[in-house]
Amino acid sequence: MSALGALGTLEYDYQKRQDELFDPKTTILNKGNFTVPGQGQSPDYCHTPYISHIHASGNSALEMIISCKLWRCPSCYRLKVDSEVFKYAVLLECYSLVTGDRPFRAVASMDSDKAYSLTLDEYRGFRRNAKDRLKRNGVTAGFKLDHPFRIKKSVQQAVRVLCGEETSSGGFWNYILNPSSINEINNYLDTDFKSWRDLVNFSPHVHYLLFPGHQKISGDKNIVITKLQKTDGSYTLDNVSDIVQHLRYLLTHCGILVNAGKSRMEPAGVFGDLRNWKPEDYLTPEEIQDIQLSVLNHLNEKRTTPYTVDDMGELCYLRDKEEEKTAEDAGYFPLKEFIAYDECTGECIDSWLSSIRNPDNAVYVEYLLSEYSRILKDTDIPQKKRRLFLGDLRDPPNSFKITKLNV
Repeated sequence: MSALGALGTLEYDYQKRQDELFDPKTTILNKGNFTVPGQGQSPDYCHTPYISHIHASGNSALEMIISCKLWRCPSCYRLKVDSEVFKYAVLLECYSLVTGDRPFRAVASMDSDKAYSLTLDEYRGFRRNAKDRLKRNGVTAGFKLDHPFRIKKSVQQAVRVLCGEETSSGGFWNYILNPSSINEINNYLDTDFKSWRDLVNFSPHVHYLLFPGHQKISGDKNIVITKLQKTDGSYTLDNVSDIVQHLRYLLTHCGILVNAGKSRMEPAGVFGDLRNWKPEDYLTPEEIQDIQLSVLNHLNEKRTTPYTVDDMGELCYLRDKEEEKTAEDAGYFPLKEFIAYDECTGECIDSWLSSIRNPDNAVYVEYLLSEYSRILKDTDIPQKKRRLFLGDLRDPPNSFKITKLNV
């Protein structure tokens, strides 16, 4: 199977593929080895009902719907993208507050001829060399993001005509990733493009947000490194809005490695002083929360389904957090709490099971906890699939109710 022929499965997020055809040292990369967020298939478990909570009485359980939160999923990718925006925007803003500096934008590119004979190991080498070059230039910390594609110039010209001369780079990508745009572009250019992949060239490059903001940078004969200006002529991103907007733009079409055997490559990351930097070592909880709230407010602009921040400091849908609170108020406890409790004091869980008045319900609850414990310990089951999916469970007794929350 060729790299392009394997695009139908796209099981790259959680399943190790046994693709012996791909060798990171010798296989030449092409457009089929990367995708962008939302342009794959949903995994089989996404939007599948599962049991998430059990009532303290032992007489009922809660059914919820799982979201995969994977880059590739057409339904979930926006949450994944915005979660990454939130994570890195908060980190960069915290770092700016501590250092008193603001980041600037840059991009590292390679010769276009080199891109057409590039292996994965060579691409990784290019990224390392660019990072080392930046450090030699005086860059002390940074955020990096892979972009494997550039929109063809003829397509850019068409989009400007179809959408307006003032269309931004982000507008180009929003337009070409909309399936309905293909026909409009084909009609204008008299072409026969079939998908967004036909509208782009394979042209790997790396985007950066770098510190300190005043630093001058330069490339060498093998790497072109460019410091980017904003439309007002400034170089630095001077506020939270700038950071959020730019990260969101970059992450909506970042490069996700696919069809590459067992090889993995995270599209985004930090380096230099930011690599192991923790805001809580320098800022108070209140200062961090203020920054989180500021980033959150920008992400929620114009959203009909707002986000919030969960107890772990990560982005989630407000409705999901409200569901957790409603479940707790109704006397339901997450399955994971039962398992943790059982591992610490098995006698207590046995005592609780024996207190369930209906013996059939007690047996079923014990079965659920046993199954969940088994699933959690089964390393052959991908981590994201370690749930009590309703379709995998035996039917409960008539006296045991599986219900949904009304939030």
